[in-house]
Amino acid sequence: MAGAALCTVPPSVDVYNIKEATDHVETIHDTVRRTDVEVEQEQAHQESSLRSTLLQEDREMPRGDKSKYTDKQKRQAEHIEEGYEKHGVPEEEAERRAWATVNKMTGGGKKSGAGRGHPSNTAPAKQGGHKGGAASAKRSFAERSASAKKAAQTRKRRAATAQS
Repeated sequence: MAGAALCTVPPSVDVYNIKEATDHVETIHDTVRRTDVEVEQEQAHQESSLRSTLLQEDREMPRGDKSKYTDKQKRQAEHIEEGYEKHGVPEEEAERRAWATVNKMTGGGKKSGAGRGHPSNTAPAKQGGHKGGAASAKRSFAERSASAKKAAQTRKRRAATAQS
């Protein structure tokens, strides 16, 4: 009899419909709660990414700043740049290539932080003279000789034209 006294549902209402409605309301509340949590997480993620972007901008070295490079790296770049300029490469392009070569050899600026004790890779500095020549090596001696004679005649003709 005590169990019958606890029942507050009128006998005319179907217990199954009440349970279904309760489950539906709980599902809606759970979905709303989950959505609120997802929104909060997304906002926190956006704030942290904004914060890290602002911090990164403060720490990022401006383009062209060579203060993080050692004196040796600067000398190497200058020497490589002179070599390029001697071969007729424009000054800005020569500088760009020189620093790219130094970066490839040493792994970037070495003035501070870890990585100062690693050996340099000198392979990039040695690539220049060995890259070309495969096409002419495939030709016979007679073909190369004929090409050289033709080039000599052209140079001679152009020199004569330039003098007059």
